[in-house]
Formats: sequence, C-alpha cells, structure tokens
Amino acid sequence: MFEGTVYRDRNNPKPPDVIFAGSTFSKTIWPSNLVHFSGGRYASWMHENMPAGENGVYLTIKVGGEEIRDKLTVLISIEQK
Repeated sequence: MFEGTVYRDRNNPKPPDVIFAGSTFSKTIWPSNLVHFSGGRYASWMHENMPAGENGVYLTIKVGGEEIRDKLTVLISIEQK
C-alpha cells in the first residue's frame, strides 16, 4: 500500500506513475498485510513495523514500450542493546 490507496482496493492494480527523464521519483510503500484498522475513539489505519529478515517488493518499469521487472529487497535486522 502507499499514500492515497483506498484500503478495500489495496490488492487491485495501481495506476502507473510517469517519471520524466532526469527527474527523481520517490514513493513510500507498506506491505498491505501489515496494515490494520484500529477502532476506538480515534479510529484510524495503522501500519505495523516490518519484521526482521528479508523483505521486498516486485517492481515493473516500462521504458520505451519494454517492461523491466525486478525484485527489490532489504534485510532488516534487530539491533541488540
């Protein structure tokens, strides 16, 4: 999920972003399985922390009509104090 995604539509295809040559693109994303609704007086959607270990996202980029698919991963470790 990312900012502006309607929760009920979280698993539907997302509209593409257009990135112009020479520009910078940034988007914050969250795994949809770590998003939940917290009820109560100040009800809101909450994002849990990502677990330790390897986490990733599949990415598809279209360049000149060609699709480039890749998986980006990050290794999260818990620092012992």
